[in-house]
Amino acid sequence: MRSVVEPPKERCSRASYEHQFHIDTPIYHLNSDTNKRRLACLTKGWEASDPKAFYKWFRDALTGGEREQVRRVIRYLKAWAALSFDDIPDSRPSSIFLTVLATEAYPDIGLALLLGVTDDDALISTIRTMHGRLNGSRRVQNSATKADEDLNRMSDEAWSAFLPRLDALMDITERAAEAADEGAAALIWTEAFSFLMPLPEVDEVELVDEQTSRALMQLPDIDIAVYTGSGQQRRFVANHHNQVNGVAKGCTLVFTIANPHVVPAFATVEWTVRNKGFEADESSDLGHRRVGMRMLQAEERTRYLGTHHMDCIVRVNGQVYAARRVPVTIRDVQHHVHSPALPAYTRLRIKRRR
Repeated sequence: MRSVVEPPKERCSRASYEHQFHIDTPIYHLNSDTNKRRLACLTKGWEASDPKAFYKWFRDALTGGEREQVRRVIRYLKAWAALSFDDIPDSRPSSIFLTVLATEAYPDIGLALLLGVTDDDALISTIRTMHGRLNGSRRVQNSATKADEDLNRMSDEAWSAFLPRLDALMDITERAAEAADEGAAALIWTEAFSFLMPLPEVDEVELVDEQTSRALMQLPDIDIAVYTGSGQQRRFVANHHNQVNGVAKGCTLVFTIANPHVVPAFATVEWTVRNKGFEADESSDLGHRRVGMRMLQAEERTRYLGTHHMDCIVRVNGQVYAARRVPVTIRDVQHHVHSPALPAYTRLRIKRRR
C-alpha cells in the first residue's frame, strides 16, 4: 500500500496502491432487530444505505449469462476510470456509478442479445449509451433503492473535467468499432485501457497502405542491454536483440530503438510493460506504460519469474504505424559479470630518444 488518502472521503476511506489502483472502504452499521443498514459519513453522520439491496438489484436485473458479460464490461470501465483520472482524481467516476450505467445500458444492444454478442460489441454499445445519457443529464439515480439518491456526487468543476475524458473514450470506441480486424481494434483500445487490454499473440504489427500494400514505416528493432546492480555498482552483463530469452531477477534492462531513423519526427512512442504469471498477480502488478515524443529508450527492472512483454508502439496522430513486442523471460539464473578488457589507448608509451 502506498498511502491512505487524507482527509477521508465523505463516505469511505481510500487506500492507494503503487500499481494504479485503490480500495475504498466504507463502514456500515446493521441493526439486527430491524435489518436496516446505515452508512457512516464524515460530515453527515449516519445515512440510510443498503449494499445488500444493491446486490439484489444487480442480481435480478439480468439473466445469468448477461450478468457475467456485464460484469466484464464493468471491469473494463473501472479500468478506464483507474487509468484515466490520475491527474484529476475528483473527476474519477465511482464503481457504483459505472455499475448502474452499464447495467441499465446493456439492454440497448437490442435484438443482437438473442443471438449472442461479443464482449467488445457489448462494450462499444455500453459506452455509446453512457456517452449519450451523460451528455443529456448528469443525474444517475440509485435504482436499487426507493430513495431519491443521485449516485453522481461530482462537483460542477469535477463534472466539467470528467466530460472531456468521456468524449475521448467515445472517440476511441468509434475508432475501435471501425477497425479492420481484431488486432487493429485491440491496439486502439490500448489508448483507453493500456496494459489491461490484451493484444494479439503476434510479435510485429505494421500499418500497410491499402493501395500499394507497402508498410508506412519500417518496424523498430529493439536492443536490450542487461545490467546487474544499481548506481555506481551497476555492471553490464549482456546484450539482446528483439527478445530476452533468460535474465535474472533484480536486473536493469535498457530498451533502445536500434534504428531510430525509421521513427517519424512527430511520432509518439509508447513503452508498455505487460506482466504475467503468479508472482505478478500476487503483487497486483499487471504492468504500466510510458509515452513520449520520439521516446527512443526505456529502462525497467526485472521483478517476477515468467515470460512478460515490453511492447514498443509507434503512433502518428493517434494512428498506430508499427509495433514490436519484446518477450522477456525472467528465470532463476545467475549472471557472470565479465571484467572489460582495457582498451589499447589507456596506456601511453613514449620512447625516449638518446
